[in-house]
Amino acid sequence: PVLAGFGAGGTLAYAATLLREGLILGELNSINLGRPEEGVPLISQAFYLAETLARRDPHDYSSRSYVSMNGRELGDILRDAEPERALAIYDQARQRLLEIANNSKARRDEVWVLAGAAYALRRLERPREAKERIDAAFTILRDLKDYPSESVRLGSEADAAIRALADHYADTGQPAEAISTYEMLLAKVRASNPKPDTDLRDANNLARLYRDLGGLHRQAGDNNTAVTLERQRVDLWRFWDRKLPNNSFVQRQLR
Repeated sequence: PVLAGFGAGGTLAYAATLLREGLILGELNSINLGRPEEGVPLISQAFYLAETLARRDPHDYSSRSYVSMNGRELGDILRDAEPERALAIYDQARQRLLEIANNSKARRDEVWVLAGAAYALRRLERPREAKERIDAAFTILRDLKDYPSESVRLGSEADAAIRALADHYADTGQPAEAISTYEMLLAKVRASNPKPDTDLRDANNLARLYRDLGGLHRQAGDNNTAVTLERQRVDLWRFWDRKLPNNSFVQRQLR
C-alpha cells in the first residue's frame, strides 16, 4: 500500500531508497558488497510498493518504471537460485513496461528484462523460449536504431543483449558461436572508447568480458588466448588495487 503520510511520490522515493540499498549490497555483475541475500528482501519490498501503485492507477508512468527497475534487479539476483520466481518477476516487469505506450525508454528497459528472463528460462530447461526473449530484445534495439552499430557502450542495453546471446550459445552447446559473439562484442566495445582506467564500472564490465571470453577459449582448448585474456583481466584489477587500496570489491575480483 501507499505508505501512510507519504503519498504516491513519497512511497516511490522510499522504494528508490530500498532499491539503492539492495543494489549496494548485491547487484548482479556490478560493484557491490557481495551480500545479495541481504539485498533481496529490500528490493522485493520496493518491487511490491511500486507494483501496488501501478495497480491503483492504470495510467501512471512512474510506478510502472519503478516496477521495471526493481523487477529487473530482483530477477537478476534470483535467476540462478530461484529461476521460476525470477521469471515471474521479469514477466511482471515487462507487462508493466508494455502498458507504457510510445516511450523509447520503456522499450529500452524492456531489453533488460527480456535478456534477464532468458537466463531464468534456460535454468528451467526452456531454451527455445529463452532464445525467443533474446530475439525480441534485438528486435527492440533494431526498431530504436540502437543496434546493429559500429560500437557498443559497456553497460548499455545492446551490451546486455549481446552477452545474453553469447551466453545462450555457450549454454546450449554452441561454443564456436559463443566465442564469435563475445569477440564481436569485445571489438565493438573497444570501438566505443571505454574508460576502464578511470571508470570502475567500465573496468568491471570489461573484466567480465575478458573472464567470460577467456573461459570459453579455455573450454575450446585455446589456452594461449585464454591466458592472454586472463592476464588482461588481472592486470586491470591490479591497476585498480593500486588506485583504490584495500577496496573490498576490487580485492574480491583479484581473489
